[in-house]
Amino acid sequence: MEFNDWHEVDVDDQDAFDWLKEDLIQIRHVASGRLVDVGWYGGSGSDGAFVVQLIQSDLDWHKPLTQFRLRDRLAAVAALEKILNEFQENIPD
Repeated sequence: MEFNDWHEVDVDDQDAFDWLKEDLIQIRHVASGRLVDVGWYGGSGSDGAFVVQLIQSDLDWHKPLTQFRLRDRLAAVAALEKILNEFQENIPD
């Protein structure tokens, strides 16, 4: 775990945007070099969303292996769990 600044806040609460930022969670798998990243992008308007993504070892942020863009916090948690579960199933021996 590189960092975890996740807060259980509702995006419909204006105070939530004190906590929502681009750098919320980052998990690195050292052996593969892959990175799971979660952040909030787009500000407090209707275009804002959680972005949950899996980045290849070369850290090519423009070409994530998997990416979800979700406004709902619980959907973002589900997407993070999905990426982590799939990643765990595909770790080479």
